[in-house]
Amino acid sequence: MTRLFDSSLHESHDFYHAKYGRGAVIIAIRKDRNDATQQGKINSDEYVARLFNSRELGGERTAPPFDPVLSIEEESGLVKMTIRFEYRHPSYPSYRPVKATIERVIAVDQVTLEFVRDNESS
Repeated sequence: MTRLFDSSLHESHDFYHAKYGRGAVIIAIRKDRNDATQQGKINSDEYVARLFNSRELGGERTAPPFDPVLSIEEESGLVKMTIRFEYRHPSYPSYRPVKATIERVIAVDQVTLEFVRDNESS
């Protein structure tokens, strides 16, 4: 059976995690072609993925948070991932944020892998 997470994907994409009930959506965002980090700017592909995953069309506030995936392994029908989780209180952003590293193990058949292809807004 073909693996969901091909090793070549790690070289060309950054992974983000969005939790949906018992399942998970992993969003693969193409790395910046110049390998430069654009701090303060949202990647166009990430923006499209957030809109696609929002509960209401055009409602960014209803889009799930995308937590960066630090590592991901697939073995024996399971996906084991380490996720950087951060939560800031929406009404009181000055409150101390909650930050943690989460390790999640989930059956591969409960994982959806999404790619943004042919983004015309880039």
